[in-house]
Amino acid sequence: MARLQVFISSTSIDLQEHRKAVFDAIMQAGELGIDMKYFGSRPDDPVDVCLEAIEEADVLVGIYAMRYGWVPTDETRSITEIEFDHARALGKPCLCYILDDNAPWPPKFVEYEAKPKLDTFKKKIGQLVYSTFTSPDNLAAKVASDLHRLENKGVATPRKIPYSTPNKSIPEHRAFFCNRSSQDAVFLPVFLEGPPPPKVLYFYLYGDARQAHTSLSLRYGHEIAGKQFAWDAPTAEGEAAGKKWKYRKIKPRFSESAAMNRINLIREIFTAFSLDMSAPSAQCSLADLLKSTSLKDFGPNDTVILLLTLDDFNWHAEHTPAAVIHFIEHFCAAQLPDQAPRFIFFFGIEYTKDAVRESVQKEVKKAIEEGQHGTSLPELQPVLRRDVAEWFSLPEHEPLLEAGKDEEEMTEKHFGAFEKKDMLEIEMILKQLIEQYNSA
Repeated sequence: MARLQVFISSTSIDLQEHRKAVFDAIMQAGELGIDMKYFGSRPDDPVDVCLEAIEEADVLVGIYAMRYGWVPTDETRSITEIEFDHARALGKPCLCYILDDNAPWPPKFVEYEAKPKLDTFKKKIGQLVYSTFTSPDNLAAKVASDLHRLENKGVATPRKIPYSTPNKSIPEHRAFFCNRSSQDAVFLPVFLEGPPPPKVLYFYLYGDARQAHTSLSLRYGHEIAGKQFAWDAPTAEGEAAGKKWKYRKIKPRFSESAAMNRINLIREIFTAFSLDMSAPSAQCSLADLLKSTSLKDFGPNDTVILLLTLDDFNWHAEHTPAAVIHFIEHFCAAQLPDQAPRFIFFFGIEYTKDAVRESVQKEVKKAIEEGQHGTSLPELQPVLRRDVAEWFSLPEHEPLLEAGKDEEEMTEKHFGAFEKKDMLEIEMILKQLIEQYNSA
């Protein structure tokens, strides 16, 4: 079944959380979201860019609150109303959502002087069947449900894009392989050079939360399993069968109670492997995880990766490092049998609040420098433009090149003009391109 391409239309500064919630819901539903936020800087007229995107879309999702929005030069309508009118003129389905009259709304996001125009626009919308919303989550749930019904009606248009070299499908995890060279230089030699690494390893990932800690740890799972490039290659004669790997992401709760920190951390890990923590935490060990049915077929060539996410909300300069050290020195101290898989722990430390980022960053670096266990990977940074172009230049991604376009032109088309972008944004766009290619 072809995926729906969904254009998201709304005013900007007042509905950022709502747009994100809707975009995430669209992507989780397996559809393709089109959000101008991810278009980057372009020399084209913004109205033309929006209208062209609507022409390529299958459906418009319109979100309307208390602002009428930007009115382009030589226009009497806002860009939001122009988008709605264009979609209607093309016969595109329009799913419209208007803020509930009883929902609380910040006065700073009310455009009083444009209220007459907004009211007139909403009356136009009212000629269609529309829904109201009260919060980002409430809106996202309604959009997901409505898109599901629309998809079942066969609205999605199969698309044929003139790729240079049509080939086999590209796995989605290739979106995780942009840049990361400084982290690779520390992590990969542990497995590719020298003697076999120990059964249990510890690495520290830290940086701005928008630099995709989770996807880097997932990427290394594919690296270790040997599936990062030749994902469709058969096993060579005399070669070991494909390595298995298991991934678990855990976000333990930390407080000022050392005892509760130890209990919560171990309990979360046991839960992730569907195990009951029947014994006191002091009697539990890493070896207990081998009892999990999810690891019953795992042997010495296989790997278990655990990402323990630590962020602003569960970071304490004193208590969080102490809990990690105790966890390593006690829970992980048990001797694992020779036939056990290898365990890799990533301690992913993120800072998300601008007001505290600098202080947390200093505390994190200090804790890592003073730590007695594990290896710190370089701080995660935004992605440079040249790294995106290099991604397109890799032979594994050559099928994505559209006919007549090189890697620089693909970067310009899909990312616009930029010097640096957050990894989350880069990966979101690359995933869309891969999904679009695979569906074509």
